[in-house]
Amino acid sequence: MKTFSITAKKQHRFHPAVAAKRRGKTFGRPRAISDEKLDQIVAALEAGATMAAALRTFDVARSTLTARLRAGSRIVSRCLVHERR
Repeated sequence: MKTFSITAKKQHRFHPAVAAKRRGKTFGRPRAISDEKLDQIVAALEAGATMAAALRTFDVARSTLTARLRAGSRIVSRCLVHERR
């Protein structure tokens, strides 16, 4: 009887996913804001646009933008503070 180690079993079980990843396949939900769009939004905010105006212009939700900024470790002081007047 041939026995396999636990790692050999796991490697066999996950092999299709590993092979797909090596081919460049991405998994999970696609990003709502692309890197290019994020750069444009940040540039607009740094140029003096209000957050509300930038969000309307690029058709993005405030929560989506703040989550993406926090995930990417990009600090834009205007973005992480709620605008209240």
